[in-house]
Amino acid sequence: MRSATREARRTERQTRRTSERALREQQDRARQRLGEVRQRVEDVDMRRHNAIITGVLPRIQGAVDSWCRKQVPMRMQMHEHHFTAMTDFTSIMIAIPQEQVSMDFLGDLRGLAYHEAGHIRKTLPYPKLVEAMTDEVVQTPAEVEKATGLSQRDLHHAWNMLEDQRMETSMVVDSKNVGRYYNVIVLTHVLRTLTPQSYCWLMAREHVDTDVVEGARDMMVDVHGEAEVERIEDLVWQYVEATTVGPMWDAVVQLARFLDANRVPSTEMDTHEFDGEWELGDLDDLRELLEEGATPRPEPGESAPEGTSDEEGESENEGESKSDQASREEQEGEGAGTTPGTFKQRIKDALEQAVEERNRDKNLTNDMRSFNEALQDVRNHTPLPRLPTTFRNTSTTDMAEAVRVNRSLRLLMEAARAEHAPSWQGEQRTGILDVMRYKTRQPGDMKFFRNIAEGGDMHMPNLSVSVLLDGSGSMVSHVTKLGVAAYAIKSACDACDVPCTVTVFDSKAHLLWDAEDRPLDIPDEFCPLGGTDPTYALDVIESQMHDKARHLVIIMTDGAWSGWQHKSLANYQYPSRDMVVLFWNTPIRRIPGLDQTTHAQIDSLMEIPHLVRRYLVQSM
Repeated sequence: MRSATREARRTERQTRRTSERALREQQDRARQRLGEVRQRVEDVDMRRHNAIITGVLPRIQGAVDSWCRKQVPMRMQMHEHHFTAMTDFTSIMIAIPQEQVSMDFLGDLRGLAYHEAGHIRKTLPYPKLVEAMTDEVVQTPAEVEKATGLSQRDLHHAWNMLEDQRMETSMVVDSKNVGRYYNVIVLTHVLRTLTPQSYCWLMAREHVDTDVVEGARDMMVDVHGEAEVERIEDLVWQYVEATTVGPMWDAVVQLARFLDANRVPSTEMDTHEFDGEWELGDLDDLRELLEEGATPRPEPGESAPEGTSDEEGESENEGESKSDQASREEQEGEGAGTTPGTFKQRIKDALEQAVEERNRDKNLTNDMRSFNEALQDVRNHTPLPRLPTTFRNTSTTDMAEAVRVNRSLRLLMEAARAEHAPSWQGEQRTGILDVMRYKTRQPGDMKFFRNIAEGGDMHMPNLSVSVLLDGSGSMVSHVTKLGVAAYAIKSACDACDVPCTVTVFDSKAHLLWDAEDRPLDIPDEFCPLGGTDPTYALDVIESQMHDKARHLVIIMTDGAWSGWQHKSLANYQYPSRDMVVLFWNTPIRRIPGLDQTTHAQIDSLMEIPHLVRRYLVQSM
């Protein structure tokens, strides 16, 4: 009997020691992760990223939305080698280099955004141009290549060259200020690679420095001759001033043949991909789009270069014949600029002046001020890079669903709080003076105070919440629902003073909302749509407990996590932490390190309050 008792005690001690050792290991891992989080918070590049997202991007987003006359999702890709931009005609992606934020930096960022916004507003995408051809002889890419003898790449290259000039010229008609941004973009990005055919990118861009345009023309004339240059100029303007698709397509094909024959490289500044979601209404909408984007070709002498005169008069060399004067100018090198070295110097000189003119824009001054204020804002001192949330879900149906989920969660928390919270009691001898009771007191009555009854806690539920959203490519069809769920949970927690942090993960982790943020709208188009690895998102949850007694971690995913064969959520377990995995419209997959009872498949967001109810009760 005694032997059995001793064995039981020994087993109990071993179990207790094993549990204590496991707890110490968990605490050590938690302290290590917390230390790493604190280092990230001090990272200068992280603060810079967040300051651009929260301080600069909303300002540029407002301008882009205004130009496009609709909401346009904008995404930023940081730490690239140089600025690049692209649009699929519904959204904009800008790659940003890792360099100091300056007026020049902000000018390039705003200029690229203006360029892509111009395409969204004014451009008929290349596939739609093919479809909209009046004769509709060709439809498929193979048929296009057979009919023209050109590859799709060659045709798209020519279309891109023409469409950039058509769009920019039309946008500059609307705003000369935009032209100053376009001028710098062309000088720094479009003309990065100089060839005798560089003039093909400049023929209709009258907002570009005149000396540069003339120099590029001279180089092209030296190689191809005046007649060929004039023919290409006519093609470019044929496209720019066209109001029907026939002349536009003809210009694309002819220019593509010229570019292919001369192997003209394309620019890497921006690309325009078509994903099939761009829609155009009837023929009236097409006609309106083409008419808005068309710009008539100016008559000779109508748009004179700055510093010259349109009026005829005598030259400085009075009595000199025109042929002699032309010969003299050629010998002196005036207007020639045909050598690459001379042309590069022209670009350099023009760029200095163009940057100076662009940087006078007050928008850039305000961008810099907003960036510096955001850089000092402690809310941007986060361990994760922030995601842009400027694109809002305006669906009344989705907002109604979010409100229903929000109300259910708040009722749960407020009901629990009502059971445990203290209440005021009157007729007390100490406490806070009850003025009306004091004025109506009877002789000898000393009970004219009110005080808090003993027991209860005004800070219930003593809980913090972390929401981890799977923003990988496999969740692309569920982005809207993820946004609704995130907004509903976050706003409910904010109303009940429960710290709530929302993180989005793909192959990396991104901060959607910190505990101090108070979102006003449902976000949309916010997921990065990369791979799937929650490690980085889980590593920072130690900093999201906010000194609360309990910590609830809600993970919404499809469970297709890459590289997790040898990892486990048990490494993130803690005695005061509850973790629940919600599979949205997806069969349950076993997540290593968690009990199966914490997994649930949901097909309606209204199931969320029911599933987290028991965790709220535990926090009381």
